[in-house]
Amino acid sequence: MSLIGLALPTLTPGLLLVEIVVLLVLGGILAAFIAGVSPRQVVSLSQGRRFVVLDRERAAAADLGIPARAWFTMRVALIVVALLVGLLSGTVVLTLGLLLAAVLGVPWAFSGRAMKRRIERDRAMVNWITDLKEAMQTTGQGLDSSIRDAAQRPAPAHLETVLDPLRDPGSIIDNLAAVADRARSDTIRQALASVIFSRTRDVDILIAQIDTVILPVSRQRIMVEEEAMGTLTQQRAVAMVMLGIYAAILATIFSTQSLAAFYRGLEGQLLLAGVLAFYTFVVWLMGRIVRTPKWTEFDMAQVVRLEAQLRLF
Repeated sequence: MSLIGLALPTLTPGLLLVEIVVLLVLGGILAAFIAGVSPRQVVSLSQGRRFVVLDRERAAAADLGIPARAWFTMRVALIVVALLVGLLSGTVVLTLGLLLAAVLGVPWAFSGRAMKRRIERDRAMVNWITDLKEAMQTTGQGLDSSIRDAAQRPAPAHLETVLDPLRDPGSIIDNLAAVADRARSDTIRQALASVIFSRTRDVDILIAQIDTVILPVSRQRIMVEEEAMGTLTQQRAVAMVMLGIYAAILATIFSTQSLAAFYRGLEGQLLLAGVLAFYTFVVWLMGRIVRTPKWTEFDMAQVVRLEAQLRLF
């Protein structure tokens, strides 16, 4: 008997899966209703978001230096494992929690490594622009010629694949935009966008622009990102310790028959839901207390169009 005097049916894996699907569907419908989104908007939004999600996953794989296929395989495998473990536990709330951890927690857990690699890539790009500026000072060549000469040399560490578009014999502007898009870094996008807009100026003016504006701003942004990475590392460490404690407690609970029976009932699942909500709130609160910077994102296609329009005047 439950606390409210009603006998609860035995949860088989099939029934548990049905309950989870129903809860997810009802939650989505409720969220759409509250947001005032019509069914037609939901369909069109889902079609557009499908490609956004794929691009985000590809970006995550690139930031981690992992092949996209291997990253997708790992993501799907972890989601399947989380679902199976949840079904075996016979607990709706635990299954939902494991699925959330597999879907949202994995990118968050790897975000520190991804941010570190992104900062290393940003620093390597700043050094590459510095070398480019020094080459223009030494040889007196313009930006385009200096870039084509640099493209013939081996790429620096962390930029092996990022600089590949520069070997294309096409437009330097389009190639720089392709480099910025491949780098997937707001710092690199801003630096290369500034280089593109300064390209048509006199060589001495361009060198001064790189020396007094582009490089100092980029270095300052990297310093801010390094401080933010330290903050994120501390937040992640606290959250992982809490998660480890909860996981050990849950393993103990479900290895004890009497406790496992209680947590498969209504009262136990409500208690698990409260613990999950509390943990989510703590992680969210830590992120709100010390927030990492969000830089302005440059649309490189728009940058190329604007540069072409400016050359007409």
